Formats: sequence, structure tokens, C-alpha cells
Amino acid sequence: LVPFVGGDAFAGKYNPKLSIGDRAPEWMSLSGVDGGQHSFGDYESAEVLVILFTSNTCPYAHDYESRLKQLDAKYAKEKKVKLIVLNPNAVRDDSLDAMKKYAKQKKFGFTYLKDEDGGAAANYGALRTPECFVIDRDRKILYMGAFDDNTKADQVTVKYVEAAVDAALEGKVPEVQETPPVGCLIRQRRRR
Repeated sequence: LVPFVGGDAFAGKYNPKLSIGDRAPEWMSLSGVDGGQHSFGDYESAEVLVILFTSNTCPYAHDYESRLKQLDAKYAKEKKVKLIVLNPNAVRDDSLDAMKKYAKQKKFGFTYLKDEDGGAAANYGALRTPECFVIDRDRKILYMGAFDDNTKADQVTVKYVEAAVDAALEGKVPEVQETPPVGCLIRQRRRR
């Protein structure tokens, strides 16, 4: 993991670590459900990155699984946008083996990585699952927070992540840049 010197003194309204416009923290060699190792730099060809922290075990995260697949499918043809989903939860049902089974069962086509020590989540200041970050071509954070404005898909009126991605692709700043994330608290290993 690459150490992150963050902007704690200038953290966002809802994020304890980062602010809009901060450079996105990088990670090295996270294991994926595809059996490979993935680093932040692997995605340099993408114009926009969507980094999302989730888990197999959070009911809120389950509410978003079909929306993640739809987002991935929407931008897959252009190959300008890369959805990268990280699981930092330190419980048995969120282990890499469990993630592989779950991804196969749910037919996830997006990149799904295990943040084994929770370091990436900590560097991003992510506290909940799901929690989203939209990152522009310069690898600066354009948006962070909730995926959209309602955990119930049929009641969504504002798609925060999608709006931020579309703005980034046009070289613009999204109208909404930060919202409070809604979801389960990330369960980290205890440290002494």
C-alpha cells in the first residue's frame, strides 16, 4: 500500500480525510476476484474512475448491486470510465474467497478487489458501504459520498455518481460534489 499524506486539516464536509479537488490516494497490489493483482496505476487509460467501497454483507450494499451493474454497462462500450469496487470489511463473509463466490453468484462484471488491511478505505476516509468517489482524468476527486439520493431504486430522483461521471467526461464540475454516504459502517480489524 502506498502511504497517503492526506488533507486531514482540509477534509470535506462529510469525509474525515479528503476534500473535493484532492488527488486520489493510490493503492498497490490488491487481490481481485479474477485472481489477479490490481494497482491504482493499472487504470491510467480511463478518463474517469469510479471507486466504490462495498461489502458482501451489508444490506445497503445489496440495494446497490443492480445499480452498479447498470453503471458499469452504461459506460463499458466507451471504455473511458472504469468502475473499481473495493471490499474493506474484515469479516469472514467478506473474505476474498467469499467475494469470489458472491461475485460469481451475482454475475459481477466490474473489477471487485479485496482491501485486505482496510488501508485503501482509510486513505479515502471511507466509513460506510457503499461509499463512492468519482475521480477525473487528473486523478482528482470530483465527487464523494452516496451513489444516489435513495437506497430504494424505484425512488431515486438524483443519480449523484452518474451526474459526476457525465460532468467529468465533459470536463466540467458536477453540480453536487459531496453528499453524506448512507450504509453500513465498515468493519475493520482491531488494531492495538
